[in-house]
Amino acid sequence: MKSDRPVAIVGGGFSGTILAAQLARRGISSVLIDGSGRMGRGVAYSTTEGAHLLNVRAEGMSAWAGEPAHFAEAFAKEGGEPRSFAQRRQFGRYLGQILDDAVASGKAAVEHATATSATRTDGGWRVELDNGQLIEAAGLALAVGNQEPEGLSAFTGSKARVHVVTAKAGLIGMTRALATDLADDKITVNLVSPGLIGPRRAAGKEPQHHLTHGTLTGERGKPEDIAAMVRFLCGPGARYVTGQTIHVNGGAYMG
Repeated sequence: MKSDRPVAIVGGGFSGTILAAQLARRGISSVLIDGSGRMGRGVAYSTTEGAHLLNVRAEGMSAWAGEPAHFAEAFAKEGGEPRSFAQRRQFGRYLGQILDDAVASGKAAVEHATATSATRTDGGWRVELDNGQLIEAAGLALAVGNQEPEGLSAFTGSKARVHVVTAKAGLIGMTRALATDLADDKITVNLVSPGLIGPRRAAGKEPQHHLTHGTLTGERGKPEDIAAMVRFLCGPGARYVTGQTIHVNGGAYMG
C-alpha cells in the first residue's frame, strides 16, 4: 500500500533539492529540511561573488538527465553561452527555480529548520527539528553535503576533538613541507585557516571552541571572506608568500 507520508530529506543543497524535484516528478511527496539559510543552493551555489564560476561548462550542467540543454537554455536567457562557464550564483538561481516548481506541484514542502534526531518507527521515520516540530516520514534521505570549515581548533585546541585537532595540525606541517619541495619550481603553497563562518548551528550542535572564542569584529565571517583570501594567494600579489598559514577569523585567534 502506498504511504501518504512524505520522504524526509535532510539537507537543502544540490543533492537534496534535486532529489525532492525528482520525487515530485514521480508523484512522491517529500519535505526538504535545511536550517542553514541556503535552501535550494547549499554551500556550493549560495555565493554572491560573481568571480566564483562553475568548473563545468554550462552545456554540461543540466539538472535533468533527459534534458541535457535544460540549464544551458536558462543560462542563455541571461546572456550566457552554452560552452562558457556560468557563475555559481546563476546556477544557484536555477536550482532555486527547480525547487520552487517542485513546491508549486504540491509534492514538495520545505522546512527552514535543522534536523536534530531521526528515529526508526514501524514502516518509517520520525524526524525531530530544532523548532520542536516532529515529522513522520515514510523514508529518510541524508543529503548534508560538505560541512563548514573549522580551522581554529588546530591552534586553540578543543575538548573531545583530538582527531580533528591532530588532522588540522598535520596540514600545517604538510604546507611547509610542500612549500619547501616545490620552491625550485616557483610554486607557492599556503594554508588558509578559516574562523567562525556562516550562521550559528542548532542549540547543542556548536563545537566547544566556537562558544569560547569570539571575534574582534563582533560577527561571523562569510564564505566570500575565505574565497577572497584564496583568490589573493592565487594571484601575482602573493608571489612572495609561501609556506604560511593565513588566518581569516575576524581576530578570534591572533597567532
